[in-house]
Amino acid sequence: MDVAEGLGYLASGLVVGTFCMKTMQPLRIVAIGSNFAFIAYGLAEGLMPILILHTILLPLNVLRLVQMQRLLRRMQEAAQGDLTLEGLLPFMTRRKVACGEVLFCKDEEAREIFYVLTGEIRLHEIGRTIGAGTVLGEISMFAPDRRRTATAVCASDGELLAMTEDQVRRLYFQNPKFGFHLVQLITARLLENCASVEALPSRWPGAERLRVRESA
Repeated sequence: MDVAEGLGYLASGLVVGTFCMKTMQPLRIVAIGSNFAFIAYGLAEGLMPILILHTILLPLNVLRLVQMQRLLRRMQEAAQGDLTLEGLLPFMTRRKVACGEVLFCKDEEAREIFYVLTGEIRLHEIGRTIGAGTVLGEISMFAPDRRRTATAVCASDGELLAMTEDQVRRLYFQNPKFGFHLVQLITARLLENCASVEALPSRWPGAERLRVRESA
C-alpha cells in the first residue's frame, strides 16, 4: 500500500468517525481532518472531483466550527452575566397605569410580559404584591396553554414597560443572555409561588386545592 492509498483509507476512516460523534464540535473537527486527508489524496492521485469537493467543504467546516465556538462563548458569558434593563429598552413600550386598573385576568391568554418601573401590582390568587424592579407575566408566556395563572391588579398608580410575545420569542432565540435570564427568572418565580402556596393558612378554602395542584 503506497502513501496515496493510505491517505485514501485515512480520509475514509475520518468520515466514518464523523458519524460516531455525539456532539457537533468534535464532529466538525474530525470533518476538517477528513477534508485535509481527501485533499492530499486527490492531489496524490490526480482525482479532481474529490479535490474540488473537499476544497469547498474545508472552509465551510472551519466556518461552522468558528461559529459554534463563538456561540458557546456567548452562552457561557450569558450564564455568568447579568441582564441589564438598558439592553431591553429598545424592545419595550412604556405604559402608565392607574390604581385599580386590571392588567390581566386569570386564564386570559398571555400576549405580553411587563417590567414594573414604579408602583405596585397585586396578584390576587396567590395573595402577593410586587413592586418596582420586578418582571411580571413571564411564566404564562411559556406555559403550554399560554394562560395567565393569576389576576394582576394595579395597587397604585405607576409605570410599566411592556414587551409583546413576538419580541420575547425573538429575543429568546437570538440573545443567549436574555434566554438564560428568562429561564432563571421563571424558575425563581415558580419556587416563590410554591413557597407562597405552602404558606397559605390551611383554613383558607382554596389552600389545599392549590397545594395539590402545585405538587402535581
